[in-house]
Amino acid sequence: MEEKERFEILQERMDRKIDIVLEGHQVLHKEIKQVRQEARQMNRETNLKLDVIAQTLSGKIEKVDQKVEINREKIEEVDQKVEINREAIEINRKKIEEVDNKLSTNLENHEERIKVLEAIN
Repeated sequence: MEEKERFEILQERMDRKIDIVLEGHQVLHKEIKQVRQEARQMNRETNLKLDVIAQTLSGKIEKVDQKVEINREKIEEVDQKVEINREAIEINRKKIEEVDNKLSTNLENHEERIKVLEAIN
């Protein structure tokens, strides 16, 4: 075989191998492109889901904030009622002390009267 024939055979083999490499590269390129498209689609879907979740949580947080505000108002009302009741209790305590003092005085007077009446009899 001549050198020219050998070179042509070698060249054909190299051409086939290069074609195989190029085909592999094209297949790989297509797969990479498809994976990118799928990744972008998944990213879009994930973002949509996150938006829905964020809106839902935002609504729930708003409702909780409203409930907290309502409860604060109720607590303030209860605090006012407690203060009013404390004042009323203090007023009643003073009245009870006054009545107790009067009863003590009257009781002492009654005991003295009883002693006087017993002494007279």
